Amino acid sequence: MALIAGGAALVVITRGERGVLAWHRSAGLIEVVAPRVNVMDTVGAGDSFQGALLVALRELRRIEVRALAAMSIDELRWALTFAVACSALTCGRIGADPPYRSEIHADPDDTLAQIADEAQEIAGMTETSR
Repeated sequence: MALIAGGAALVVITRGERGVLAWHRSAGLIEVVAPRVNVMDTVGAGDSFQGALLVALRELRRIEVRALAAMSIDELRWALTFAVACSALTCGRIGADPPYRSEIHADPDDTLAQIADEAQEIAGMTETSR
């Protein structure tokens, strides 16, 4: 990928209900599937994802350029899963209403399944609809 070859440490492409694809200079390609929610409104989903990704990177202490470049695939998967879960929660609400950090009890020691399960539980929904 040209952006990685040009020096970017991380390139992320959000794909709505299909989740996210990311390319990392060291960790390679990673895909994270979005939890299934009843979509009420997609306004703010991208902003929610970006904000949550930055929160996750900060909590992992991978927000600085060198630290980001050195992150592991497990750390990247956790950060992306957290961000996708927050975006899914936003889509399960009317209006641009992203979750507060206190609503998502995930931390880097949680498994990916725990984060996805929590997002579904908070949203209170199990089916995707548009």
